[in-house]
Amino acid sequence: PESLGIVVGIVFLVLAILFQYFNFTADSNWLVEYNAALASICFMILLGFVDDVLDVPWRVKLLLPSIAALPLLMAYAGHTTIIIPKPLISYVGQEVLDLGWVYKLYMGLLAVFCTNSINIHAGLNGLEVGQTVVIASAILIHNLMQIGASSDPEYKQAHAFSIYLVQPLLATSLALLSYNWYPSSVFVGDTYTYFAGMTMAVVGILGHYRFNPETGLLTGTRDGTLVNFYLRMVGPKSEKTLCIHLLLV
Repeated sequence: PESLGIVVGIVFLVLAILFQYFNFTADSNWLVEYNAALASICFMILLGFVDDVLDVPWRVKLLLPSIAALPLLMAYAGHTTIIIPKPLISYVGQEVLDLGWVYKLYMGLLAVFCTNSINIHAGLNGLEVGQTVVIASAILIHNLMQIGASSDPEYKQAHAFSIYLVQPLLATSLALLSYNWYPSSVFVGDTYTYFAGMTMAVVGILGHYRFNPETGLLTGTRDGTLVNFYLRMVGPKSEKTLCIHLLLV
């Protein structure tokens, strides 16, 4: 089946919505941002499904994540400051810089990057879902380490918020990977790549990141993608082997 990503996306949303009942109270400070994040993810799932059905041009795809991120950006009430790298402090004159509205512009661009990075680095059985599993696992481990190393309740809550969203993403992606791994019995479509990318963007913002029939191998072409670049570097590989190599790299 095509576009199975919509099934995974719906399961994720149901889990994330039900999770509110067990963790949040009516006066929780995180409730508004949490629901805004779910609205952005839901919007991106719908836009991804539209792309699968209508094959939206790339110039439009670049704008879709920015539109989907609007609920999150409008509800964002966190800091708009950045820490200046030490080598640049002497030039800027301060260690912390408040970017104001520019910070929200950056968050919108981050949503565009995360969504399209998953969508571009794709095309092999298991590659889209596999890279999502790798990234989500790294985010989960990072958040757990930060919570264990900190004694600040607000800091811990910020990382816990990230865990609340990345856990169902990892669980649903692992289930999907069992069907999408080579040889794949289902295809995820742009619906999943948009959904996974937007979820990564939300977690980062609110959590305070050609086939050769004779040999049966994939060979690199002049198409400027990371997949083809890797094939030109290491030589022809089977689709299964290539996917494993890319996930490890």
